[in-house]
Amino acid sequence: MNTIKAIDVCIVCYRSDVTQLQRLLQSIREAAPGVARHVSIWDNSVDEEASAAIRTTLQAFAEDFSSLRCEVSEGNLGFGQGNNALARQARSPWLLLLNPDTALLPGSLERILAQAASDENAAAWEFRQRPYEHPKNYHPVTLETEWVSGAAVLLRRRAFEQVGGFDPKLFLYGEDVDLSWRLRAAGWKLRYLAQACVIHDSYRYAGEVKPQQLAGSTLANLLLRARYGSWRDLLMGYRLLWREIGVPQAFAGRRRALLRNLWRSLRLLPHFRGSRVQPNAHFQPRFAAWDFELRRKGAFFTAPEHDQQPLVSILIRTHRRPEWLREALLSVERQTWPHI
Repeated sequence: MNTIKAIDVCIVCYRSDVTQLQRLLQSIREAAPGVARHVSIWDNSVDEEASAAIRTTLQAFAEDFSSLRCEVSEGNLGFGQGNNALARQARSPWLLLLNPDTALLPGSLERILAQAASDENAAAWEFRQRPYEHPKNYHPVTLETEWVSGAAVLLRRRAFEQVGGFDPKLFLYGEDVDLSWRLRAAGWKLRYLAQACVIHDSYRYAGEVKPQQLAGSTLANLLLRARYGSWRDLLMGYRLLWREIGVPQAFAGRRRALLRNLWRSLRLLPHFRGSRVQPNAHFQPRFAAWDFELRRKGAFFTAPEHDQQPLVSILIRTHRRPEWLREALLSVERQTWPHI
């Protein structure tokens, strides 16, 4: 059986909460003890006090990993360029991307690594996020998904380099969708492993509207329409933007941010239209208003914690349909309830 012996953990920080960063490093320290973990941090803070706090936090973990280093950027390069810089200095064939506000739950990294070691067709394996799961569509048997979140994902370094890594023109939001679509267009599969979980403090409360997210995601949607969509898709994006500009403001500066997106998207249009990725047998892009691909309901549903987890029996009736039975058994095996 193939096993993964070493990984590079890539963490991009921007004035990050050092308590959250400490929690993340503790979770990495406790995960997959038989695997060499090279931990690298890219510090985009451009703030001496914030950078000093990160360096102080790292000192407590100096002896806990195969290697631990921190690169301080001269400017805020964004999520994608920060990870590109770390990937260029990676030592292993695997890149584990984690946001500083995440934390691995026990056993999750081991599950992801075991899955990746036996799957030559996939380039990425995404963790399930808690308390709020990403509302993407994924197949319960094949585990295939249309795109993976960069907040917590294991990447095959060879595939990452094959497609050129993250696009530096996407500063924040949408860069993971763009990478995912280029990987799929190159023939790679993307997997979502619901049994491998991370805590991700992405929202303070259910349904939170984050100004930076609204601005970044709408701009990214326009740019990805330019790269992957038809002219009709692109015009539909601008029509959506015009409608959004006319909506009453949910927060101060909303309309100004959207108008700024109009200018930025037009300025970047030659780059994204000039680097078109054509649909093929492996990949067909789908735009659903401001979303990408299919969006499942229930994004802000918090699963309750149970003190007791009783054994659940599942009865499957079949008659001369072995392939359907196989799919049913696989879907049961991949449930997140531990006692079946």
